[in-house]
Amino acid sequence: MKKKTTKNLFILIAIIYLFNHISNISILPVNAEDFLDTGNDSITQVEEYESNEIIINYKDTIDHPDSNKTLASINDEGISELSDTSIIVELKNKSDLSEAIDILEADENIASIQPNYVYKTNAISEEPYYSLQWALENKGVFVDQFGTSSRIDLDMNVSDIPDDFTWNREVIVAVIDTGIANTHEDLKDSMWINPMEIAGDGIDNDSNGFVDDIYGWNFYSDSNVVYNRRTLDDHGTHVAGIVAASQNKYGIAGVASFANVKIMTLQALGGSEGSGSTESIIKGIQYAEKMGASICNISAGTYNNDIALQNSIKKSKMLFVVAAGNGDDDNKGLNNDTTPIYPASFNLDNIISVANLTCNGTLHPSSNYGINSVDIAAPGTSIWSTLAGNRYGYLSGTSMAAPMVTGVAALIYSHYDKITLTQVKAIILNSVKEVDGLNNKISSGGIPDAFAALNYTDEDLLNFDLTPPTIITSEKYLTNSYYKSLNITIKDNSNSLSSVRFAKGSRAKSYFNSLGTKLTLKNNIGTINVTDTSTYTIYAKDKAGNETIKVVKVTIVKPTKITTISKKTMKIGSIYHLKPTLYPANVRTGLTFRSTNKNVATIGLTQGKITARSKGTTTITVTTQNGLTAKFKLTVTK
Repeated sequence: MKKKTTKNLFILIAIIYLFNHISNISILPVNAEDFLDTGNDSITQVEEYESNEIIINYKDTIDHPDSNKTLASINDEGISELSDTSIIVELKNKSDLSEAIDILEADENIASIQPNYVYKTNAISEEPYYSLQWALENKGVFVDQFGTSSRIDLDMNVSDIPDDFTWNREVIVAVIDTGIANTHEDLKDSMWINPMEIAGDGIDNDSNGFVDDIYGWNFYSDSNVVYNRRTLDDHGTHVAGIVAASQNKYGIAGVASFANVKIMTLQALGGSEGSGSTESIIKGIQYAEKMGASICNISAGTYNNDIALQNSIKKSKMLFVVAAGNGDDDNKGLNNDTTPIYPASFNLDNIISVANLTCNGTLHPSSNYGINSVDIAAPGTSIWSTLAGNRYGYLSGTSMAAPMVTGVAALIYSHYDKITLTQVKAIILNSVKEVDGLNNKISSGGIPDAFAALNYTDEDLLNFDLTPPTIITSEKYLTNSYYKSLNITIKDNSNSLSSVRFAKGSRAKSYFNSLGTKLTLKNNIGTINVTDTSTYTIYAKDKAGNETIKVVKVTIVKPTKITTISKKTMKIGSIYHLKPTLYPANVRTGLTFRSTNKNVATIGLTQGKITARSKGTTTITVTTQNGLTAKFKLTVTK
């Protein structure tokens, strides 16, 4: 189970931190042939592991008795749970990696193993510029820091939204990034504050496992300090400002500054290199969902197919807006269709992948693209936004384009209070402002149009389908058997089923985000053959995101005893139908019959019809489906 992988580790698309010139981009080289195999295979090459940690992704859940035996044979320092299907094993020594990998590869309960990948950022240079937000309103007079003149009306029509527009619900946006300057004059009123936690009392007031998590959590250093007031947190602060900087007569306005949108700080990256890990990002996702975030911005990526991260995003009910990537070390954008970057290239319904548009209507040369793998572009070059230390400045890259889309998503979700996040994505992609320079580059061919999205009129999309599919079950015995077929009829009022699965046992809806067995339907009916008493959970989801489950117990009653006549005499040529007695009464079973001397008498294999052939004796045996037997002596006379 080996696959080719690149030598580079996770690279934050916190990339590009540009102020002066685009040559500041630094992404490690990638070869297209390294991506021919994108399957969910284990990473078994020791050199791919930067640390002594191994992430184990199980096929089902982490609770496997056999796997506990496997783990006991590894020289580990500690084991921690990452999710319901993944754990992290820290080895005592990095030299133990090779042996541990071999042991884990032999465990059939394990789907794959991988490194706890490292994320890195580039260095930041500071050079403040005048505040012009061409992405929100472009009158054609803006000239970016690289001398590029803007094209009139090449913006997201945010300025067209009326001041008295209706916002119907609060939307929490999780920003998984570096820290965020929560005291910034333009951000302090837009920050999410945990309503159940009392600051500074040293108590986990809301019992969520985190003490004094007022603004979120720092998963990089495992603390409640989510801002260190230094330039190390410029990137996360810049992203947050793009999404929802306040309309307060200071500095800038965020895309979603009109609406009731709050920013949740989830620091997963830090240090001088802005590095993080698979673990820190996954834990950030888990926290965000637990604490009520609906939309998650991730301006980070890797050329390694991170299965643990993919599973975490797939299980989540949040909408993820992700940067598409910033090309190679020559500042040349890559085609994500052939050279995928993750998580942007995960083929998941709850991800929007975003490319970087310049103010003149072309993709930035460094921006990744892909007609099949990149959904949309957004302004991402020379973006003026908030920085740590109450400052402002320009940054560029797909890191800046992603929060533009995140902001529009927040506006839509706040306005349409009855739609699902699946519909939010559909509205964004179906209401784009088309841009000629994006033809054959990205799937939608345009950039977000906030005004159009908030006035969307597609009745098929905006019918606010809140009705989940219906599940009706019935049981039927299989012919001549105590086995049963569980017949399942699933219907949806919009005829738009997107997922139908089942699993043994009583399961929650969340189980089927990544697990369960696909149920094939024909004319809305599927069948499960049941051989032992079992409980099944049936799950159905429609394209609007409505889900339902039904738990069904199927009881299989098997015979406990069989009796028949003790003896029988027949004349040659006569016929007798043998009918054994089964216990308990009315139990069903398949029966097989056998004659020890077919010259004397024959008996149908499954029907019990005895035909006397010639004078003599034979023993007739009848056997149930579960192996119980009864027999008698048959004598045939003339």
